[in-house]
Order: sequence, then structure tokens, then C-alpha cells
Amino acid sequence: MSRPCCSRCHYPTFTCVCGALTQVNNAIQVVVLQHPSEVKVAKGTARLLSLALNNMQLFVGEQAQDFEQARRYLADFEGQIMLLYPSDDSVAIAQSSRDGGQRTLLLVIDATWKKAYKIWQSNPWLAQYPQLRLSGIDGQYRIRKAASANALSTLEATAYALNELDGSDPKPLLHLFDYFIDRQMAAMPHQVKQRYPSKGE
Repeated sequence: MSRPCCSRCHYPTFTCVCGALTQVNNAIQVVVLQHPSEVKVAKGTARLLSLALNNMQLFVGEQAQDFEQARRYLADFEGQIMLLYPSDDSVAIAQSSRDGGQRTLLLVIDATWKKAYKIWQSNPWLAQYPQLRLSGIDGQYRIRKAASANALSTLEATAYALNELDGSDPKPLLHLFDYFIDRQMAAMPHQVKQRYPSKGE
């Protein structure tokens, strides 16, 4: 028997996030390249972004041929495109040369660190776009293992990147993220919950 789901956010009713959902009219368009393994991950945050951001597109794939539609979409975009990925050639967002008079599109890879690297290696066409990196921010993704303390979820990385690029308030997205984590943890059996740090730890 399937679990009842919220008709708005489509999460199971006991983890519904509508209580913290605020629509964000992001001026910078966000395009997410999502690894196929993330599509059905209950703890994934690209889904939260798709609920909150009014200006977002998502494409699923890993190899170059998977992203043919995404490449056509990007080719039709009139403005500057930037990739949020800490490659060897990336620059800190604060040091990036964004033209505020142009439309801007931010590309974000949604995957584990290892699989994001595979997408980067398998798609040399991504290197045509300036690569940006975040630094000095600790992630708060308490319910999913991370490679390091400053490894950010897709939602966190996008929220902070938009804030640094155009001053967008990250609070609506971060509040949604925190609420999502609390709802997920509240639904966990006690023995599972003990595996994860409490808020503030």
C-alpha cells in the first residue's frame, strides 16, 4: 500500500515541507545537471530547489550524450553561463567577473562528490564555461554523509552561490533545507536517528 503524499510538494505527508516552502523569484536562472542515481534519493535536495525556485531547469544524465537537450537549451540562452564546480581552473565567486547588465545562468551539478567528478570528466563541453567555487562554508546536511565538513548539499551550494553573485537572500532556501532535515529526522526510527548529529553539533 502506497503512503499518502502531499498534493503540493509530493513528499509523504509525514515529511511534507510545505510548512516552510516560500517561492523564490531568482533573477539568475539555475540549471541543474543531476546524476541518475540522485533522482529517487529521498534525501536529495535538487527536488527542494525545484519546489522553491521559480527560474530553474533540471536535466538528468551522466555522459555527454545524456545532456544533448541540456546543451541545446544552453546554446539558446542569451547571456553569460557560469558553472558552479571547484575545478583546477575555478575561481572564488567573489573574484569572478560577472557582468551585472547581462542575464546570467548558473549551472549546478547534483551528485555525490565522486559522481560529480565523473560528470565533469565525461563532459568536456562544460569546460567552456567559467567555473566558480565556494569556500569557507561548512555544510549542515546532517542526514547524509559528506566527504568533508565544507561539503555542501546542492541546495546549500546554490543558495550561497546566488547570494554571492547577486545578493539574493539565502534564508528562504536554507530555512526550507533545515525544515526538511527536521522532518526527515522526526520520521526516522530512534536507532537510525542516533547515527546522525543533533542540530548544532
